[in-house]
Amino acid sequence: MSTETIFFSYSRDDTEFVLQLAKNLRQAGADVWLDQLDISPGSR
Repeated sequence: MSTETIFFSYSRDDTEFVLQLAKNLRQAGADVWLDQLDISPGSR
C-alpha cells in the first residue's frame, strides 16, 4: 500500500491556520510534513 505525504506550502500570514490544520490531519492519521513541525531549530 502506498502512503502519500501531505506537504504544505503557505504564506506566513496563514501560519496559525496551517499549523492547526496540519495537527488535525496528523491526529486523523495522515502523514503530514510541515516546516514548523518537522524542522528542528538549527537544522541544516
